Amino acid sequence: MLSQSDVWKLQIVGLIFHHIFADTVFHCYFTTRVVHGMEQYSMPYADWAKRVVFIVGNGLRADLLFMKNGFVDIAGSPDIVAPYLRSIVETRGAWGISHTRVPSETRPGHVAFISGMNEDVSEVTKGWRQVGIDFDSVFNQSSTTFAIGSPTVLASFVPGAPPGKIQIWKFDPELEDYTKDATQRDKWFFETLQAILRNSTAHEHLDTRLRADKTVLFLHLPGLDITGHSLIAHFQRCSKLFSGRLLCTDALWEKEYMMNIQTVDDIVEKTENLFRQFYGDDDTAFVLTADHGMTPIGNHGDGHPDSTCTPLIVWGKGVRGSLPDSTPSSHDAYSKQFGLSHLLRRDVEQADIALLLSALIGTKWPTNAMGMLPDVDPTKPGYLLPNQGNRYMAQAALVNAQSQRSRFYRPYFTVEELGQTQLSAIETLIDVGDHYQARLHAMVLISAADENRYDAPVILGIVVSAYIGWIALCAATVLLPAVWRPYFVSTTVLAALWSYFASQDSPLEYYAYAIFLCYFWAKAWPWCSSRLWQLSEYPYDTFMVIGTIAATQTMVFAYTYRFAEDRGGSTCGAVAMIVIGYMGTRMLKMLGKPGICGLASSTVLVYLIVGSLRAKRGVPPILRTPGWIILLLSVRLMISYSSVQRCFHSSCGSAEATQVHAFFLGVGMWFIRVAVSVEGVFYVAFALMLYLLVEVEYVWHRDQPLGSESKVKDEEGCVTYQLKGEDLGIALFFLLFMQIAFFGPGNSFYLDLVYRLISRYNPYLLIVLLMLKMFAPFLILALTFSVLHARLSLPPFNLFVSVLVLSDGKLL
Repeated sequence: MLSQSDVWKLQIVGLIFHHIFADTVFHCYFTTRVVHGMEQYSMPYADWAKRVVFIVGNGLRADLLFMKNGFVDIAGSPDIVAPYLRSIVETRGAWGISHTRVPSETRPGHVAFISGMNEDVSEVTKGWRQVGIDFDSVFNQSSTTFAIGSPTVLASFVPGAPPGKIQIWKFDPELEDYTKDATQRDKWFFETLQAILRNSTAHEHLDTRLRADKTVLFLHLPGLDITGHSLIAHFQRCSKLFSGRLLCTDALWEKEYMMNIQTVDDIVEKTENLFRQFYGDDDTAFVLTADHGMTPIGNHGDGHPDSTCTPLIVWGKGVRGSLPDSTPSSHDAYSKQFGLSHLLRRDVEQADIALLLSALIGTKWPTNAMGMLPDVDPTKPGYLLPNQGNRYMAQAALVNAQSQRSRFYRPYFTVEELGQTQLSAIETLIDVGDHYQARLHAMVLISAADENRYDAPVILGIVVSAYIGWIALCAATVLLPAVWRPYFVSTTVLAALWSYFASQDSPLEYYAYAIFLCYFWAKAWPWCSSRLWQLSEYPYDTFMVIGTIAATQTMVFAYTYRFAEDRGGSTCGAVAMIVIGYMGTRMLKMLGKPGICGLASSTVLVYLIVGSLRAKRGVPPILRTPGWIILLLSVRLMISYSSVQRCFHSSCGSAEATQVHAFFLGVGMWFIRVAVSVEGVFYVAFALMLYLLVEVEYVWHRDQPLGSESKVKDEEGCVTYQLKGEDLGIALFFLLFMQIAFFGPGNSFYLDLVYRLISRYNPYLLIVLLMLKMFAPFLILALTFSVLHARLSLPPFNLFVSVLVLSDGKLL
């Protein structure tokens, strides 16, 4: 029997282990090497544009912009939703698809096409305000950047720029109301641009900077992103057809998204005309793209083409015009539905756009840019006007290769010599006039430099081995507690790993990874070796292990099946909560009227607020204030009910049941406040399933004869039940219900969940409210299994350790 101190030691070690190893995914796959103070490169001289206008439609999907009849469900919708942009594509611009990397979020997207690098994705967890973009960007290399857009986006690029280099205009916080028309924000940007150009006539310094060469004008249009998050998830129930069109039962969201695309198209047309009038020349280049797309359920961030495929349209000074399609065709099934199959489609990676922006106005490339200029590839047309000749393009490819080599190659003489030899070969090819081969060699060198995973195999091996060791240690602790002698081979392994890390100048975290690996196996190996020998003698145990692994892997398969339910289920769930709560009140003879009244009040408020949101009137204070009151009262009721009922029923043995019932009512009060669909029905069904599980397990264990090996004494001398291998079924059920608790409500972390309480952007409060919704099913789950733990007289924390072992098995 494990002592209480042993249990706490195991929990503390496990907590530290999982906390430290949470960062291993970034060390394996997503590490970005930002190096300051390196040599900078720029394109050879050419007849560049004097300025570039960079327009970002936040959340703009490529297929819905380019496709004909993309909004067929809307009565009277036009065949072409963005006629001006389509005319540019067909007559005078280059176009293609910009492919984002995962996560397809706002910050990584902007870092990619402004700084030319794929930032460490761990930065997205730290927010915009806490972590600014303190490394080089296209903005830093411009003469001046005039940026108009969202405050969270623009302010992040200021810390890494010289003082005064970036001039920003951000909208008033009053426009951050997510319940209002999102197109008004995009229109504000154009009105602000008009005011800037108009005011320049009275401010000589502003006019001089606007007319200087190498100027960047950045317009960030967030309307589509807001529309996607706030309206798509709130109104639509749609499925994606193979043709790419959207089939919806409620086209209101689709109409809003279409109108927002039309607004962007109108802003682009007016912006081009405005610059032509202001400057009186044709020395302006225009680039339009998006940071990410938008899925039909109002999400982005994953690797689905709806999120990763964004449009890229480039036109103006220094840009080639439209070209006929190549042979073989540049189109696939995704773009054939656009109706542009007669024109060349030229795809790029999102980080390549930064180099294209720099090439258009002749600035130095961002120091840490890891992209490749589209014109480097000699097998495909690029985006630049080819009037400078093949030699110019070959020289540009050489510069691109030089910048990448200085970033990635380490100063080992063999690698250094190899890189220098390749650069010399490219220069020789340019001198002899073989520009095609020079560009090919440069492309190969750039691609090789992009392989930035030096430590991935080693760290991945350590992580997998450490998790297996942790699982073995937990299994040994729960099933056959003992004190093991150190396995001294681990000391040799630890010394070897530390020596390797020291030679590589690795981060300190790597040393901690090695410590956990060797410690776990030193403790668990004696048990593992004896247990493996026993498995060969007892086939039943072997089948039990195989069955447990198969069950956990089946849960993993469920991650690929995700869908959104329809609206209206919240009322059914609230009614079910009231009925179940009333029945429990009668059966347990407890006073549950405040909880039932709170559920009824929440239901009425939800209906009134949804009607106000549909009418785009926002949420008036008369409806928002009662929502906050109910949210706070629910916590108070849970605390007061559980304490009173525990004292009232302690004599009759139903204290656990009444406490769970109290939490069921209290949690239900605020759960229904943030429910948008059938989450309420799920909540009731989830609680009933947990109740049935407790009863079934209790009856089954009660009827089973207990052998002497199943009875042990705890520290106080009381006989308790010893967990056996067969009891892993309880842990499997717990793990299954944990997964259901997370995905069952739809995993719907949408903004409309919290519109009933707040309507303006407040990231910390949004996270708290979303976490409250996510926490509700887990609270009921934890309470129910604590009841099961008590009724079966299981040793403390044994069930928890078993679940932890299975969870780590799923992780692997």
